[in-house]
Amino acid sequence: MRQWFLSALVLAPLVANTASPFESRFVPSWTLTCNVDGTPFRLHFQSKSGDPSNDDQLVSLSLGDGPYKSIALKGATYIRSTVATDAVNYCKGVGAFDWAWGLLLLLLPMDNRPNDMSLSVALIDRHTGELRANIGEIGSFSNYLKVLKTTSGYRVLLDRGDYLDPNSEGEFPGVDWMLITNRSGHVEHAWETKRP
Repeated sequence: MRQWFLSALVLAPLVANTASPFESRFVPSWTLTCNVDGTPFRLHFQSKSGDPSNDDQLVSLSLGDGPYKSIALKGATYIRSTVATDAVNYCKGVGAFDWAWGLLLLLLPMDNRPNDMSLSVALIDRHTGELRANIGEIGSFSNYLKVLKTTSGYRVLLDRGDYLDPNSEGEFPGVDWMLITNRSGHVEHAWETKRP
C-alpha cells in the first residue's frame, strides 16, 4: 500500500501537466520563432477575443528586432503540425519555403474541428515581411503535412474526398498531391491527378 501511494505521488505531477493534443491546440496566443538565412523572424498568433475556440486568431510577423506587422489572413485557430519535406523549411511547426523573387511560401495549418486540419497558403516578402499574396485555404490533411519540392514549386499531400473505384464500384476516401506552382509570376494550385 505504501509503495502504491509513493508511486502515485511521483506520477501525479506528470499526469496533471500533460495536456491532450486537442487541449494544446486551444491557446489564445502563441509565437513561433524561425530563421531565414541567419535572420530570425517570428510569427505571432493572437486570438482577438481571447478565446481561441472562436477561431479568430490574427497573424503578425516580426523580422529581426523589428516590430510586429499584421498579416491580413483569415481569422482561424492556427496550430502547429509536423511538416515532412525534402525541401528547406525555415520554420518548425508550420511551412516556410523558398519562392521566387525573394518571397517565402507560408503553409499554415488551421484547426477545422470536427474535421481534419485545413491548410492556409500565403506569400510574404522575406526582406520586409509584407504580405504579397493570400492564396487562402487550399484543402485539408490529417496527422502531419507532407511537402515535396518540384522544379516550379511544391507538391502538398491533401485529402481529396471519396473516389469511385472502377473495379469494385465502391467509394473510398483518398488523398492526392496538390501542386502549388509559379506560372509566369502567378501562384496557381491544382490537383496533380485528373479524376473522371
